[in-house]
Order: sequence, then C-alpha cells, then structure tokens
Amino acid sequence: MYKITLIFLLIFFKLSYNFAQITNLKYKVIYKDKEVGTLDAIKRTNDSITFYQNKTEIDTRIITKIKLEYDYEITFKNGLLNKAIVQIELNGKSRKNSKTILKKNKYHYYEDEDLSLLISENINYTAAMLMLEEPIGIKNVYSEENGTFHSLKKVKKHIYEKKGEKNRINTYIYENAVLKKAIINAGIIEFQVELIDN
Repeated sequence: MYKITLIFLLIFFKLSYNFAQITNLKYKVIYKDKEVGTLDAIKRTNDSITFYQNKTEIDTRIITKIKLEYDYEITFKNGLLNKAIVQIELNGKSRKNSKTILKKNKYHYYEDEDLSLLISENINYTAAMLMLEEPIGIKNVYSEENGTFHSLKKVKKHIYEKKGEKNRINTYIYENAVLKKAIINAGIIEFQVELIDN
C-alpha cells in the first residue's frame, strides 16, 4: 500500500510540474476618456516553450466608424523567438498579415505570405511581450508587425518609451513588474490601455 501511495504522489507531482504556468491580463482601451475596447494579454509557459497572445478589439468613431482588431501570437523556445503571427483588421478588411519564422538560424519575415526580410540577429524580446513583462535591461524590441527593431529607453523608474515606425512613441508604465498603463500611437488612432483589476 505504501509503494502505491508513493507512486501515486510521484505521478501527481510530475503532472503538476508539467502543467503550464499561465498569466492572463485584461485591459480596457480608452480613447478620449471613453472606453472603446479591450485588450487581452496571455502568457503561457511550459518547460522551454513560452507562448504569448495579445488580442485587441477597438470599436469607435472618428469622423467615420473604426473597428480595429489586433491578434498577435508569439512562440519562444529556449528564450529565443521561434514564430510570430500578426493579423490586423480594419472594419473587417485585412490591414496586416505578417509572420516571422526561425529557420536555420535566420528569421524569415513574411508579409501576406511573401518573404520580405531575412534577419540574422537573435530575437529575445518582442513588442507583444511589453504587455506581459517589464523590459528590464532591454534596449531593442522586435516588432512582429513590421519585422523591424524599435529602440526602447527607460525614462523613469518602471516607465519606458518605445520609438517605432515614423518615430511614433509608445509609453509603458509598470507596477510590481506588471503593466498598469500604456499610451499607444497606432498611427490610425492614439489610445491608452489600462489594467482592469481582478
């Protein structure tokens, strides 16, 4: 009986250890002091694989109706980007469809299924991660959307600025290593995201 109990406990602890660690954060999207959407940020880790997903839905009106949907799915293996898929829709039509895939020690960046870039530099931090991990010591952030690197600088304790395409600046504010608020310049629209306390 003792051996059976011991075996059962060992199996239980092994199964518990193999279960993925999951972080799930929900943000409200604010435009001109009005809540216009949501952003769900998920991080799931299991052994050497880490999966990130950011899903944003914005529904508002600026002269005309704007319905924006962002979906980022990123997979890291042993601390390096393995695959990133980005889909952005504006009013039901595809605005961006890109992916980055690691093949033979180079990253292949595709836009609408066409190979656009080859990247030799290792990628260990991406834009989607900003929603889930404070970028301590990070100077460059890979944009899964555009296949480029954005500069990142710490402006105050737990406050960072990322400079991207067309010198657009996004600001990220963290508390206890969790993103509390971000000011995002998405080109079409500038909005804020604020953590919804659970």
